[in-house]
Amino acid sequence: MQSRDECRKIHEEFYFMNPDARPTFQESILGRDSSYYETLVICSPYTERKLKPFIRRDTKSMTPKMKLIWELKQYHEYKARGGKKKSSEGRSSFFMELNKGRGRNSRNSEPPPPARPPSIDYCYLNLSHLHQVNTLLRKIFWPGIDVSSHVLTPEHTVVVLYRRLVIGCGFITPDGYITYVAVDPEWQGIGIGTFILYHLIQTCPDKDITLHASVNNPSVFLYNKFGFKPEEYIIGFYQKYLPKNSDLDTTAFLLRLRR
Repeated sequence: MQSRDECRKIHEEFYFMNPDARPTFQESILGRDSSYYETLVICSPYTERKLKPFIRRDTKSMTPKMKLIWELKQYHEYKARGGKKKSSEGRSSFFMELNKGRGRNSRNSEPPPPARPPSIDYCYLNLSHLHQVNTLLRKIFWPGIDVSSHVLTPEHTVVVLYRRLVIGCGFITPDGYITYVAVDPEWQGIGIGTFILYHLIQTCPDKDITLHASVNNPSVFLYNKFGFKPEEYIIGFYQKYLPKNSDLDTTAFLLRLRR
């Protein structure tokens, strides 16, 4: 974990390169409007490159949780408009309205709800993400993880957002070592981890990519699909990191993707 002085130095260096990102006193208390972050162009403290607000915006993928959240929101808005409980055919008018929004016929004259929920956004790490990212990594791996230092190399990071909620992340060093790839279990199964890994590999096009993974980590199969091959079998590699109740094995593979 970074010390307080190290974190302060990281914050100062990031804000020096990105003065527009420094919040005012009022913004630090009340927060900023979410639209601000959609237009924030980050200047990398590592290469001084200007990075776009988004790496990718996925408007097609939808997990069961996203579908549930979206339909609950649409139902609340439908009831607020005074929607009827039953149609003349005995079917729920709400679901007929949903079907109309998906391209099916409906006798309901009210306007259909939006066809899709909000997008899943892939962006670069900045200071506003740190708390949620650290919380997610500590929940999935082990306590004490702090990725503050990656703020200084944002082009080698990926943070996945649903609205303002961090649902995944990935980090690689400029030398080509992947430190973490994580996706919240409730948001898995729609290719988030695949895109994170793909993007991280593309950030180091001329280097071998290496990482360590627990031998019983399901992500090993994903790494194999990308061409990673095991080079070492290290007993007790994670012993000082993983808690005793962890499902992950302390033995690890050293995997390498050769270029």
